[in-house]
Amino acid sequence: MDEAIAGLSSQIETNKEELKLLLLQNTSLHHLLQTKSNHSKIRQMELEKTQVEALRLKALFHPPSTFISSGMAAFGIQTIKPPLLAVDDGVEVVDEYIDFDAVNSQPPNHI
Repeated sequence: MDEAIAGLSSQIETNKEELKLLLLQNTSLHHLLQTKSNHSKIRQMELEKTQVEALRLKALFHPPSTFISSGMAAFGIQTIKPPLLAVDDGVEVVDEYIDFDAVNSQPPNHI
């Protein structure tokens, strides 16, 4: 009987040691997962910051009409430029599309 009790006591001590090791491993894994999660959040925030900076630069270096049109196109909204109606001497009406982006991108003519 004493041998059985001694065997059980030894098994309990072994189980306690194994439990301590498992608890330590669990804590280490939890710390690793938390660290990885934090790194992922930091990377996501850096990506968002880069995207915002890219949009800011695009707005800075592109004419507003181009920026708005490209933004609308990103949402599937198509922009249609209305025809420009020009009256020549009050008689003739010209009905044609003018690509303002192409006109604005041309260098000025020096005479």
